[in-house]
Amino acid sequence: MFKAKFMRIILIILLFILSKNCFASTYLSIGAVYQKQHDKNFYLQEKILPTASIGYFKSIVNFTATIQTNRISNFVNKEFVNSKKDGKAYELKSRLTADTISIGYKINRFNPSIFFSNVRVEKTISKRRVNHAILYGASLNYFLNNKMAISTSIVAPNKEIGLNFATLLTINYFF
Repeated sequence: MFKAKFMRIILIILLFILSKNCFASTYLSIGAVYQKQHDKNFYLQEKILPTASIGYFKSIVNFTATIQTNRISNFVNKEFVNSKKDGKAYELKSRLTADTISIGYKINRFNPSIFFSNVRVEKTISKRRVNHAILYGASLNYFLNNKMAISTSIVAPNKEIGLNFATLLTINYFF
């Protein structure tokens, strides 16, 4: 536990130090994610969850690259799910950790990009289960000014974590 918190603090400090380049910037992203999942044993509801991450943005000419992580605020989601076998209700606790890299091209205020995300999903009902997957998708950023951007992303389905569909809407503040 202490090691994970220490690593988060080191990551934040490194991102702020690296952001002193005039073509690069650290950013904070907050928003919401809509997801639709399936599970062979339980009925899962569609849901909208809060999301927060920190990242590093780099632009060379009009090409852009970002790295980001949601490890600074890994929310635990609690919900009740019904078993497909006996219909009983169970409490499901889940936590998603995502480390993402994206590459794009800036056209005026728009920045379309593709991303790849290393995802770890931890679920607990009666026992803890951890799945790993590589997710991919497309994003579109719109820069309001030099300090703020609005972003939307669509994530491709993934069988390993039971993801049918996901989309994100975030606002990003650049330091």
